[in-house]
Amino acid sequence: MDILIKKVAAFVGASLVGSSLQAALISESDIIADWSSEKTVVYDITNNANWSASGNAITNGGNYNGALVSDFESAGNFTFSTLVKGINDNDYMGVVFGWQDSNNSYGLGWNGGGLGSTYSFNGIGLYKEVGGVRTILASDATTWSSGVAYDFEVGRSGSNIFASIKQGESTIFSASIADTAFMSGKVGFDTLSQEAMFGSGKTDYSEAATVPEPGTLALLGLGLAGITVSRRKAVKSAK
Repeated sequence: MDILIKKVAAFVGASLVGSSLQAALISESDIIADWSSEKTVVYDITNNANWSASGNAITNGGNYNGALVSDFESAGNFTFSTLVKGINDNDYMGVVFGWQDSNNSYGLGWNGGGLGSTYSFNGIGLYKEVGGVRTILASDATTWSSGVAYDFEVGRSGSNIFASIKQGESTIFSASIADTAFMSGKVGFDTLSQEAMFGSGKTDYSEAATVPEPGTLALLGLGLAGITVSRRKAVKSAK
């Protein structure tokens, strides 16, 4: 287990129920606690996702739709990263950030060649959705392969949002775009008609990050090697 900054609260479990992530130390039964199932961002389809934890992995089992969104908000400079692996199909999977609701967020989505045209084409899209209107900020026509684990990373640095997808040492997609539509918001996962596994994820805050409330660092054991979420305590200025 990596120590992500100074203090880490950690847990690993196999249930989607339990108390919140606000405690300094989380028990094994608290796995993702108050993370919430929402409509899928891609088509705003009512959630029917089958989210579950098995060992140290969280999966949307079967070809179901929906987002799984954190119970905390990221603000200022941050990075949200996770491994993503599509299973037994070729439809849509991705991550969301700056999440306000299913009609207002950023996302990094990837269509594996199914579902016709998620964004009017197959492939990768870094997008912004405001009031249900989606704008593609950067894209690539590459499609993903079933059973392969990819490294997704998204975040904010000043007035820019950034995103990348890697497979091992190879960079498949990378973009940095000036956009300030959502300067804070929740993070999470998104699927459409796709069984997908998410893991080894974490949220890191840089020295320049501004977090509204003092938070705890947290480590979520949720992934292929354990999904982790870390939260830096906000630094209060001396009077």
